[in-house]
Amino acid sequence: MDVLQQLAWLRDVTGFDVIPELEGVLLGWDGGKEAHLVEEMMEDEIGQHCTELLRKFTQNKDIPLPCHVIR
Repeated sequence: MDVLQQLAWLRDVTGFDVIPELEGVLLGWDGGKEAHLVEEMMEDEIGQHCTELLRKFTQNKDIPLPCHVIR
């Protein structure tokens, strides 16, 4: 599988929600047909790609990488 196929799941990320009860926690939503690809990825890869996506759409290069990724 090439890199573009591996990153296809990012097209189906529908958003991120702040969890008010849990400081510093974002909940990401991915529900497309390529969402199964996330199951094959390491947590640090998921965090890296989600951070890059957030940086791109917010135009904020200072968004840090997550400390933990939980699925």
